[in-house]
Amino acid sequence: ISMSSISSLSFIYNSVYLEREFNSYLFVLIEFISIVLFSGIYTSIVIFFRLQNEDYRWQWISFLAPFSSAFFNFFFFFCFYFKFDLGFTLANLLAYCCGSFIICSIFGMAVGFAGYVGVNIFIRFAYSNLKLD
Repeated sequence: ISMSSISSLSFIYNSVYLEREFNSYLFVLIEFISIVLFSGIYTSIVIFFRLQNEDYRWQWISFLAPFSSAFFNFFFFFCFYFKFDLGFTLANLLAYCCGSFIICSIFGMAVGFAGYVGVNIFIRFAYSNLKLD
């Protein structure tokens, strides 16, 4: 999930911090929609295997599994800061890390929510067709 967001994040950060022109908003929108869909599908597969092993604690796992990609994105932001030498003062670093933390938190909550909703739809569909005699 995280690897597919790296290209769009690279374009956005190059345009914001390195003052380059960014004009592919449609690409970023398609990328975000695909990340949301893939996180729902991936999380459904993970939860399916957990349910097969009779582990029914799926609610938090379905949120935290896709949310963990936010940590990878934050690591990417941190590497981006030092690669392009955006200023090594403490104030610049703190402002950059706070902004990156907010962006990663929003991204993590979006894909975490998509994972939870996808798993919830999957489980309701799977158990609605289950017949207990």
